[in-house]
Amino acid sequence: MLKMYVRSALEYQSSLFGALMEQGVFIESNPQTVALHFYAPVFLLLSKFDKKPECEVEALNELKNHVSQFSRLYSRR
Repeated sequence: MLKMYVRSALEYQSSLFGALMEQGVFIESNPQTVALHFYAPVFLLLSKFDKKPECEVEALNELKNHVSQFSRLYSRR
């Protein structure tokens, strides 16, 4: 479980964010740290709202806020 939900996700996202940095889309930074900054809150939200379909709107709002803030921190645009 740890490999699937943490290691593999972080490896993939590190690679993705590294590529975005190389293309000039994201500011230069450590791709592994950026992946942690992105994924840790997502994983927390998944844990917080797991098996709570009645909280879907709240969960989506929190996720949207997280992604927007992340974009403001790392995007060059």
